[in-house]
Amino acid sequence: MISSLTSIRGTNMPELLAFARFLIGLPRFLNTPISFDDAEAAVIKNASRRDLRLIDKLETAVFSYPRSPYRKLFDAAGLSEDEVYKIIRECGVEMALHHFQSRGIYITWDEFKGRIPVCRGKRTFHFQPEDFDNPIMRTSLSTSSSGSSGVPVRVGNDLEDNTQSCVDWAVLFRAWGL
Repeated sequence: MISSLTSIRGTNMPELLAFARFLIGLPRFLNTPISFDDAEAAVIKNASRRDLRLIDKLETAVFSYPRSPYRKLFDAAGLSEDEVYKIIRECGVEMALHHFQSRGIYITWDEFKGRIPVCRGKRTFHFQPEDFDNPIMRTSLSTSSSGSSGVPVRVGNDLEDNTQSCVDWAVLFRAWGL
């Protein structure tokens, strides 16, 4: 965040707008506490709708996004959008994910970092870390990894995603007696 403040002259407009969204949303985020009971109820509700949530995420962030690396892998595996949704509905999330992995729809850490190409069957893809950015996330703050294992990777963040993380952490804290 300090680098965002000290290098405004070299910052492009989208970065400034994202930072402004972060500053505008921060007071509401900080002033909206989540109780353990509310967090637990949210986790239970989300878990009961995992298949629908995965289908929604795939629809909005993969199949509606031509640049998505995952869309390219689904296409290379010969799986249409409708087939993917049918597999999820019939098999459940875990079995569907195992099925997709067996068809080559997965990314290793080195592939994600862009260190090695993605080779699936006779197809080879060259992805960069930014190719995996969530197209529906309204990034309000960008940070980066330390780069300790190579080139630093920019990581987008938004307060809505942090709200969900807080819900998950609250349930973990309660389970740990904290």
